[in-house]
Amino acid sequence: MDLSQSFLDTTFGEDNVTAVEQFDVLYHGWECDPYGYLVTLQDNSKHLVLTNHGMPVLADKSSLEDLINSYQRVLEDTQAIYDQL
Repeated sequence: MDLSQSFLDTTFGEDNVTAVEQFDVLYHGWECDPYGYLVTLQDNSKHLVLTNHGMPVLADKSSLEDLINSYQRVLEDTQAIYDQL
């Protein structure tokens, strides 16, 4: 785990404190890519635009499925930690 033992010991005032699980935390706007766009053309066709390091890129529905799956996993992991408290 990336959490240093020194930080754990100092923060909790005890020696040999252990981080037993690591889980993801989402921060809005990470990597300057906080928004996606649904674009509708004159013929009413719809297109997804996401950004990658601030640059717009065309994406497809599977990109949204990947994001949703990631969000669900993080929610489940966070809930599991919450339930242990």
